[in-house]
Amino acid sequence: MNRSQVLAGALCIIISTSSCDRAQAVKDTEESPSLLGLVQNTEQNNNSTRRPIKYFPVRDAQRNMLMGVLPIPSDWNLSTADDNITFLESPKGVKVLYIAGNEFLYSQNPYINQSFQQMGFDTKPPQSFEEVLSLLKEHAIKKGVNYVKQYPLPQLEAVDASLDRLIYKPVPEQKTAQVVATEWIDTKGNASLLVLHYYVAQTEQSLYWGYRIESMEAPQDHFNTAKRDYLNTLINTQINPQWLQTINAENRQKSQQMMASHNQRMEALRAQGRQIIAAGKQHDAMTSRNHQKFIDGLRDEINVTSPATGQTYKVNLGSNHYWINDSNQLITSNDATFDPNQNNDSRGVWVEAQINN
Repeated sequence: MNRSQVLAGALCIIISTSSCDRAQAVKDTEESPSLLGLVQNTEQNNNSTRRPIKYFPVRDAQRNMLMGVLPIPSDWNLSTADDNITFLESPKGVKVLYIAGNEFLYSQNPYINQSFQQMGFDTKPPQSFEEVLSLLKEHAIKKGVNYVKQYPLPQLEAVDASLDRLIYKPVPEQKTAQVVATEWIDTKGNASLLVLHYYVAQTEQSLYWGYRIESMEAPQDHFNTAKRDYLNTLINTQINPQWLQTINAENRQKSQQMMASHNQRMEALRAQGRQIIAAGKQHDAMTSRNHQKFIDGLRDEINVTSPATGQTYKVNLGSNHYWINDSNQLITSNDATFDPNQNNDSRGVWVEAQINN
């Protein structure tokens, strides 16, 4: 699963463990349940017709603190399967699977994208919800699983929105999200529920987007009951506010560090840009000078500069020495020994001009 280090545990708070490092997650859970994240609290549904539930504690082994609790049916337990896929299971064949998903960063500015990549983030232009679902269908068909139907889950959308308001944001953003349930059936008659959380968040200079998939499967005879229980678990998961506070503090520190590194990289890019612009100006100036020399050559003209005033004059080509007086008068000569200052007929003070190459 590709997920940014700064946003993990914050922007993608989830109900199940990440698809990465699952074997270790299962081992940790056997001792003290360890997940990456939970959805935000909602009011527990106390419908008396529901089957008995128990609260499954979820611990963050890395930080040695409770993340929250999952309200699950009393006959659901931590999976003993060694497939590294199944998280919870029941005697009736119900299986709750580990989370899956992706997150990407993207900017129209190629320099910002390059900076993201240097920081280890995946960059990709956003795909629509329909495109993501289409890819999911293609993958399912290859696995022998057929799509049945889909429907929105407004309660889970509200849960995601409530949690998102509690998550630390390093910069202001405009976020859109939707949560949709999809149902599937395989060739063995097992039905599946995949809950697709899709989001796009736009900031001033870039965006991040992605999706996560929470899933459950069961034999058809038990699917409707299992689906109801599973959605109840997702909607009513209770999060530990102290854990969320810890995650936000860590993400705030990481984002500040990354912003400092980003600013350094951007300053280096700006310095490189200034060098390129300066080199371009020098090249333009050189090209202009060479062009002017070419034009002067066509006109049999050259430029000379008076060392006394620094003024440049355009004169006819063909002489080796050019003398200019304080009245801007010109005398040309091919005699290296000639000096108009020694000639009484030459008025004013004369200086020999420098020929500009």
